[in-house]
Amino acid sequence: MRTRRSHLAVIALSAVFTAAPLLAAGFNGGQGGGQQVLGELDEFELPHLLYMREEEKLARDVYIMMQEQWDAVLFGNVADSEQRHMDAVGDALDRYGLEDPASDRIGVFNDGILQSLYDTLVDQGAVGYQEALLAAALIEETDILDLRQALQDTIGNPDLEMLYSNLQRGSRNHLRAFVGEIERLGLVYAAQAMEQGEVDEILGQSMERGGNGGGQGGRGQGGRN
Repeated sequence: MRTRRSHLAVIALSAVFTAAPLLAAGFNGGQGGGQQVLGELDEFELPHLLYMREEEKLARDVYIMMQEQWDAVLFGNVADSEQRHMDAVGDALDRYGLEDPASDRIGVFNDGILQSLYDTLVDQGAVGYQEALLAAALIEETDILDLRQALQDTIGNPDLEMLYSNLQRGSRNHLRAFVGEIERLGLVYAAQAMEQGEVDEILGQSMERGGNGGGQGGRGQGGRN
């Protein structure tokens, strides 16, 4: 069933409040005589793409703040990767002739739920390094779920299918990196938004490569996705 539901807005916000979403390979932008507008998106594809732009911004902005708070290389590396994710979605907006909903200001969102979620995640991350890592892992889990839903609602559009698949690959790598750091602290990670079996399956696999979504280095380094 096609739906506009956002796991990040619905699941993650509840989970956080009760606790103590790359360049798209194969597209060259404006190279070769100008960028062609691909056409209109349907009633399901459009809201996913617009929301994903701010969802990727939320991840980037939270990690920037956590990098400043904890001076941890991991947060800086993944923030850089999230910037590439944002750029990929921004390129897609250009391809469809859509206005960018994302603000240039860090921590400012047009979507009210994302704004509240950002504020909550940053507050959680300020409590301690462990809490910051858990908040980051929650972001990546829910980003994976939102991208999965976007893929299900993107029917017969190979452009968006490739974009979302690359973004999802990057999010899986980020989850591996954050959980690797959590485990380095001697903690056992429990799934926060996904099913535990799904998380265990992702964590049991190596960093993924492909397009610009492949990871560099092992778990705990953040990669360049």
